[in-house]
Amino acid sequence: MANEKNNFQIQHAISKDDAGMVTVKTIPDRRQFIRTGAAALSGAALVPAVVSCSKANSGREEIDGSLNQTPGFYRFSLGEVEITVLSDGFFYLPSEVFAFNVDPETRGEYFHSRLIPSVRHPYQASPALIDNGNQRVLVDCGTGDFPYEVFGDDDGLLADGLRKAGISPESIDVVILTHAHLDHLGGLVHPESREPLFPNAEIVLSDVELDFWTADDVESRLPNGALTMLPGIQAILEVMDGRLRPIRAGDEVVSGIRSIASPGHTHGHIAFGLEAGEKELLFVGDAITNIHIDFEHPDWHFAIDLEPETAGNTRRRLLDMAATDGMLILGYHFPFPGLGYALRHEEAWRWYPAGWTVLP
Repeated sequence: MANEKNNFQIQHAISKDDAGMVTVKTIPDRRQFIRTGAAALSGAALVPAVVSCSKANSGREEIDGSLNQTPGFYRFSLGEVEITVLSDGFFYLPSEVFAFNVDPETRGEYFHSRLIPSVRHPYQASPALIDNGNQRVLVDCGTGDFPYEVFGDDDGLLADGLRKAGISPESIDVVILTHAHLDHLGGLVHPESREPLFPNAEIVLSDVELDFWTADDVESRLPNGALTMLPGIQAILEVMDGRLRPIRAGDEVVSGIRSIASPGHTHGHIAFGLEAGEKELLFVGDAITNIHIDFEHPDWHFAIDLEPETAGNTRRRLLDMAATDGMLILGYHFPFPGLGYALRHEEAWRWYPAGWTVLP
């Protein structure tokens, strides 16, 4: 299998060297990857997902095989619904992808004022499990692990987090995806066997999102950077074929969970609202990814957004809705566990973290 991996023709994949610096390499040719994808997904023997920070802990004595620097899960109740936020770990993005349309001096001064790293930004990934007593619904599912390294060594921890939280993958009924980027659907396959990790789950995503990533002309509609994840995305969607339920933005996914149109990051990105008693929780996915930039300057561009202007409008609409309705927000890429509120501030908003408790 290692030889097959090395034989792929590669272009534009993000990786890190031993010093932790982000570099760019290549990705497998899409057609070659799809032809061999089934074998790769079923036959790869991978290192089990464990909670560790291998690069950060270089040279340190390990405790019981790993140093648990990444939180496993955080559980809380909202009305009669139990929610478990699961840590899939983290990866790094070059900080320059944030505030991409802002001049370097202004961006640098702002980053310094908010203690945002100037070179590389740690990007956490936090799927969430909703248990309403009748169904278990997972919102997004982390990066997983693939024959090439896109994200690094400190992510892909969902399977281990589920085990620590006492949640069997077989008990999950529905997986709903905000969008089809690899850090949100990569965990659909088991990190060792490459079989579906959630064998009894229906997979839900927007019809626009599914149509986009499976279209014959998708390569011509993506910038070079976004081509990085295309082979993996298409391979997973192929494996999940027959279990996918496309929905339209605005549809109710299951009882109490509605989908909310939030295009911009991808064409078919959808957020989700959960109603529980008198409270509502907003799952923003990648419509809002940074607790400072996106709240205080929602019109600053995130370079990974496929439609930056649309994404800015979406951020404003979601933040206005959350602030007006007093919604609790769960941010997939926010500092763990990613729970808090949007407070109005001048012409924008400020992030108020709920921390380890949810306000009444």
